[in-house]
Amino acid sequence: MTAAITLVRLTIEHEIITDTLVVANEFGRNHKDVLRRIRHLADQDTLTERDFAPSEYTDPTGRKLPVYELTERGFLIAMPFIGGRKSQQGQVRLVDAFLKLRRQVERQSKRRCRLDWQQARNAGRLVRHEETDAIQTFVRYAETQGSKHAEHYFANLTKASYKALFILEEGLQWKGLRDHLDVCQLSDLSTAERIVRKVLLEGMQSGTHYKTIYQHAKERLELLTGLVGKKTVATFPSLPIPSEAA
Repeated sequence: MTAAITLVRLTIEHEIITDTLVVANEFGRNHKDVLRRIRHLADQDTLTERDFAPSEYTDPTGRKLPVYELTERGFLIAMPFIGGRKSQQGQVRLVDAFLKLRRQVERQSKRRCRLDWQQARNAGRLVRHEETDAIQTFVRYAETQGSKHAEHYFANLTKASYKALFILEEGLQWKGLRDHLDVCQLSDLSTAERIVRKVLLEGMQSGTHYKTIYQHAKERLELLTGLVGKKTVATFPSLPIPSEAA
C-alpha cells in the first residue's frame, strides 16, 4: 500500500507550506515541469522570495534532487499556472489542506493564549489574597488610631492600583476589571498589589500613622506608573479552551 502523502506541513517558524513534489503529484504533472513553472514565475516577479524557497529531497535511488517549498500565498499564486490532468482535484485537496491546518494552528494558538491568561489570573488571585489580608490588618490598625471609616480602604486601595495602571475603554467599569486584563496587565496589577502590601506592612510595623501609610502607598503606585506607564484596557471576551480532539 502506498504511504499517504502529507499535503501541507508546519515549519519551525509556524508557517504552513507545501512543496513542488506534492503539487506535481496532486496536479498530475511531471515534477520537472512544475519546477520550471515556478522558476518562470519567479523570473517574472510573479513569485517573490517570500513565496518559495529552494530545497532538496532524496529520491528512491539516493540522489539529491531540487524541490521548491511553497508558502500558502506562493501556492495560491502559482496554482492557476501549473495545470495538469488532475489540476481541479489537486487544487481542492491542497486548498482544503491549507485551511484545515491553519484552523488547527489558530485553535492551538488561542488555547495557549487562554492557558497563559488563566495561569496569570490564578497567580494574581494569590497575590490579591495576600494584599487583602494586609488591608484587613491595616483597617484594624487604622481603627485603633481613630479612623471612623477604615473599611473604605479596601475599595480605595484597590481603585488606586487600578487608576495608577489602566485607562478604561468606553463602556468598561472598574468592577470586574480583572477579567478584561491581558497577561501583561495582570502582571502589572500583581506588582502594584505587592507594593501596596509591602507599604502597609512596613508602615504598621514602624508605627506610622495610618493616613501617612495610605499616602505612602499612593506615592509608590505613582512611581510604578512612571515605570510601566498606563495601559488601555479593552473588552476581553472569554474564550473557550478547545479540546484536544477539536
